[in-house]
Amino acid sequence: PGPGGPPLTACSGAAAGRAREGAREMVAQGAAAVLSFGIAAGLDPHLQPGAVVVASEVVMPDGRRIRTDRPWRERVAAAAQVLAPVLVAPVCGCDRPVATRAEKTALRVRSGAAAADMESHAAGEVAAAHGLPFLAVRAVADPAWRSVPESALTGVGPDGRTRALAVLAAAVGRPWEAAGRVRLGLDMAAALRALRRVAQVGALGSGFGGGGGGRG
Repeated sequence: PGPGGPPLTACSGAAAGRAREGAREMVAQGAAAVLSFGIAAGLDPHLQPGAVVVASEVVMPDGRRIRTDRPWRERVAAAAQVLAPVLVAPVCGCDRPVATRAEKTALRVRSGAAAADMESHAAGEVAAAHGLPFLAVRAVADPAWRSVPESALTGVGPDGRTRALAVLAAAVGRPWEAAGRVRLGLDMAAALRALRRVAQVGALGSGFGGGGGGRG
């Protein structure tokens, strides 16, 4: 697709490698910009489940920082704030889940980020390598003050895909985490509702001066 064409999409799950591969494929197909769009772990304790973070920059696991496209993020933040709570702030990229309250607090202190995910840094790295505009938009699923049940983490495979049977087996073995799993499900639903609202504002694919963007 050239400028003005339909957006390209790639679903990576919670996996940096798949996000990197998907972004490269979209660039190869002519994407004019790269957007990382999905859920995140909250690091800022003020962010409730469903809060939207429009990344001012993405902090790489090694400490490097990739700035997002300013006109694009300003356009998205302005359009989205009428539908969901929006914060423009750094997002931290991680190669593994950030699950416990202690891990989230430590990452917040170290990076200064408001949220963390496992895909934005990979997509941003590809965009930077090709000189393309980049933006990350993330909705908080698990907030900073809440740890993710270990049985829920078991359901994420090495390729980032959800393994329902693994979750079920872990749930049977860890019945005391039942309330936590229910809470996580409710928080996840709030995040997904926020993402759907943001996707409807029409600003995600504009504001960077071209069309044919890619979304991962």
